[in-house]
Amino acid sequence: MKRFLSLSFFMMMGTVALAAAPETKPQAAPSVAPAAKSEAPVSSLKTYQDDKNLFRLQYPTKWKVQTPDPKAKNPSPVLVSFAKSDDTAVVSILKAKTDSATSAADFLNQMDQSRKATNQIPEKMRTLKKEIAAKSKVDDAAVGYYEIAGQNPVLQRVLSLKKKNEFFVLTGTFQKANELDEDPLIESILTSFEIIEKK
Repeated sequence: MKRFLSLSFFMMMGTVALAAAPETKPQAAPSVAPAAKSEAPVSSLKTYQDDKNLFRLQYPTKWKVQTPDPKAKNPSPVLVSFAKSDDTAVVSILKAKTDSATSAADFLNQMDQSRKATNQIPEKMRTLKKEIAAKSKVDDAAVGYYEIAGQNPVLQRVLSLKKKNEFFVLTGTFQKANELDEDPLIESILTSFEIIEKK
């Protein structure tokens, strides 16, 4: 399990050409989950829908959409990535299966341990707001917020979403220097995620 999780995050981070030799930089945990500091330009978003994996979300119209090669010998666990043209901000969606007893918080903790990352949100406050979880149509959800040190420090917002025995992990990565502009946009993309109910 840990090997898979490590590979999964490596592949997601591989799509982000942001930090040179990144390493996790422990930070003082905020008292609450960090809130985006301004509103995202919602009118500039459009909908992406995956009918095979049964989800949809909104992303910026001018961002590029990247999907893995279906003919690859080692299929990527990343379903799709959305990136700015200069790759300074990326949102990736990963899907994995696990046993039904694993919670969204447990799954996120396993990923953190695998990549030796420190979630800046206190453990008792990592539950996604009920209204957002309900809108997403998931059974369980947990949130993470990280700072990754390097030549160009980056920030990450992560959502771990559980539906039955499947997990969707949404990771938004962006340069810390652009936090004021990109953090609210990343937050709006992640929280727009929605499971499509089977008909």
